[in-house]
Amino acid sequence: MTPDAPPRRSRRLLAAIAIAAIAGGYWYYAAWANPGGVSDFDQLWAGARALLAGENPYEVVREGAPGPVGPFGFNLYYPLPTLLAVLPLAWLPIVPARAVFCAFSFGVLAYLLTRRAWYPLAGLASGAG
Repeated sequence: MTPDAPPRRSRRLLAAIAIAAIAGGYWYYAAWANPGGVSDFDQLWAGARALLAGENPYEVVREGAPGPVGPFGFNLYYPLPTLLAVLPLAWLPIVPARAVFCAFSFGVLAYLLTRRAWYPLAGLASGAG
């Protein structure tokens, strides 16, 4: 392999799987370290569950709240196609659903970033990742 040659697909796939496992494991750790924490994904998960229950995800009312609010204390502003993308994870409890979503997202991104070289993976280590 020459220094300018792009990484082989098999190595990219292995790296993506490893990164996905680390990302998913991180969310399990985060849930353990901060059991009351919420994420942006929680709105999508709750909306997808409402869809499966035949409810309008934009009108889910939390008991005691003045008006439509999600079960986590904030409104759902994401468009319906976003909820449809999360629908396969709606049957999971919230922590495993977060972990699977994060693992899948990081794994796909890692695979795509390494199309030409390995160095773009450094962006995954940033605070914004």
